[in-house]
Amino acid sequence: MAGIRRGVLLSSYFAQFDRIWSELRLSGRHPYIRSRRDQEAAALEAGGVQMDVLILELPYIFGGMPGRMPFWKSLVDYLHWPLLWVFYMKGGPAMISVDHVAEAIIGALKQGQDGARCLIGDENLTRTELLNRLMVAGGWKKRVVLLPNWLLWMGLGVVKGWHWLQGREGGLDPTRFLAPQPRKTFIDPRPAQDALGFEGGGLVAAFRETMRACGYALESDEVN
Repeated sequence: MAGIRRGVLLSSYFAQFDRIWSELRLSGRHPYIRSRRDQEAAALEAGGVQMDVLILELPYIFGGMPGRMPFWKSLVDYLHWPLLWVFYMKGGPAMISVDHVAEAIIGALKQGQDGARCLIGDENLTRTELLNRLMVAGGWKKRVVLLPNWLLWMGLGVVKGWHWLQGREGGLDPTRFLAPQPRKTFIDPRPAQDALGFEGGGLVAAFRETMRACGYALESDEVN
């Protein structure tokens, strides 16, 4: 061993929903979620008595990192399209700023409990609230229209059929991808905040930083 006594694994909060929504069989149908569940099990097994292992299950992350394009680039570009409406799915995720992810990691290394799985986050927002907050950060104003689930299933079925005609197979079945997405994947962020010693909030600044990192200039740097 290299003398490392404590380690933190950054996982996904969809591993938590795989555990509590067993009827959806998320890890059996979704390669990403399955890989996260397997990763957690392997890390806990490898830790053993020689190293403490703590798991942070992360929700959607906002903010900017030097030299990296945010995951949200395509969504931000879509919100910037010259359309009067924004069409999107129902439901809503938990989310956290990248700064608080860093604080949670430090807290886990200093005071986290061995073998613990911590659901970390700042705030829960519906899809409508999330899109509106992003548009406010970018200085845009549009109406959000939530699509019914059956229409989303139909659209993704067309995508799957088109891939089949082309002889292509994706790593993820698009129709099965939809299973958890229109749901409210909300969490209670307070237990992890208390256990790891970091505070919530700060999403307004994180949304604005996401916009900047995606290449969009803001009218003002003032954060309300």
